[in-house]
This record gives sequence, C-alpha cells and structure tokens, in this order.
Amino acid sequence: MRRLWTFLFLAVLALAAMPAAFAGNGTNGTNGTNTTMDDDVDEMTTGLGARMRLLQLERQLERSIIQAEAVIETLETRGNNTTNLTRMRDIVA
Repeated sequence: MRRLWTFLFLAVLALAAMPAAFAGNGTNGTNGTNTTMDDDVDEMTTGLGARMRLLQLERQLERSIIQAEAVIETLETRGNNTTNLTRMRDIVA
C-alpha cells in the first residue's frame, strides 16, 4: 500500500513537470550546444535574472504542492489512508 501512495505522489509530480519536458531541447544544431541553457545562465548572472528564475522555481513548486494537496484530498474523500502522502507533502512544503 505504501508503494501505491508513493507512486501516486510521484505521478502527480511527473505530470506537473511534463510541460517543461515537451518545451523543446534548445539545441542550435551546429555544435550541439544548448542555447536555451546558455541564455538562462547568462540571464542569471545579473541580480534581476537570478531573482526572476528563483520566482519561477518557487511558483512551480507551489503549483506542484497544490496539485499534490488536491490528490491527497481526493484520496481522503474516498476513504483511503493518506498519512504517507501527507508526510511527503509536508517534507516538500
């Protein structure tokens, strides 16, 4: 039963990360460098760029936590034991 809860929690987190996975690989095709990553790193060298990226990461984490809470709430209404999932959510939050 514990494996089921762990799997469900990880599945929710994976679904939350899917849009980023399908965004493209960002390679320019000439020498295989990742131009998207290079641009991101260049932007993060400034204080404003680093702050923006931190805010983006915080927002994505909050969205994932909200999705996990929705899954936990649904499972609780169905009468399932969600103590392990709640514990994992509390660690992440």
